[in-house]
Amino acid sequence: MANIQKYFEIFHDEIRTDYDMNSDLREKKDIVVNLVKNSLKDKGRPICKELLQGSYRVGTGIKSIEDLEYDIDVGLRFPFKDSEYAGNIVRDWVYEAVDGHTDKVEKKGPCIRVTYSKGFHVDLVVYANWTEGEIDQYRLAHATKGWRLGDPPAMLEFVKNARKPFEGTEDDKTSTDQFRRIVRGLKRWTDEDIPNEEIFKPTGLALLLFAEKYLQASKSWDGSADDLTAFQNGAASGANLLDRISITKPTPEYEDCLRG
Repeated sequence: MANIQKYFEIFHDEIRTDYDMNSDLREKKDIVVNLVKNSLKDKGRPICKELLQGSYRVGTGIKSIEDLEYDIDVGLRFPFKDSEYAGNIVRDWVYEAVDGHTDKVEKKGPCIRVTYSKGFHVDLVVYANWTEGEIDQYRLAHATKGWRLGDPPAMLEFVKNARKPFEGTEDDKTSTDQFRRIVRGLKRWTDEDIPNEEIFKPTGLALLLFAEKYLQASKSWDGSADDLTAFQNGAASGANLLDRISITKPTPEYEDCLRG
């Protein structure tokens, strides 16, 4: 069989994007975060600190297709306990700071979304963040559910550990390991198959967690990466289940990411 690994790597290079590559997104993210911090300072409110999270943080971002937008998730860590302020009040502080910055600023369930006409948006996720004993506490401000348990640093550590079995599978051009290449490929396949934002469409996080659960590092006889076999084996592991695929988030609130 012909070695087609190079074509998988070419495809990956064409679809990938990340925080360092996308200067527009970096610039807009900085503008939005500064708007929030300056507004908080001017009004004498607690000042937040930034926490970059999501696909741009873990290196699984892809370019958008059709009318889909790509985004960047930014955590805003406020230095107080969740008992000090109501979640909606803190979300309103953030919304007031960015309202009118673009033509479309929305209060979404887990975030405040600032959408740009170039086809991307910045999601601002509000956290209360404090320390109890030696344990760092996080609570996410949800639009309708109030403060919810969260642990974004633990999620980042989870992805870091998920990549360890794939050490030695990096490609020459982008130095990306097989795990992140496969996750990006799954995301592009999903966008091609479901080109609109539908409630039943798997999220990027769900696809990443699917890869962590079912993917194994695959190499050819000479020790080089074999992405085709990795894709095939991962897909077969999910397809051969007797029940529906269930993907539980490894951090609070431990929800099933494939249950609508």
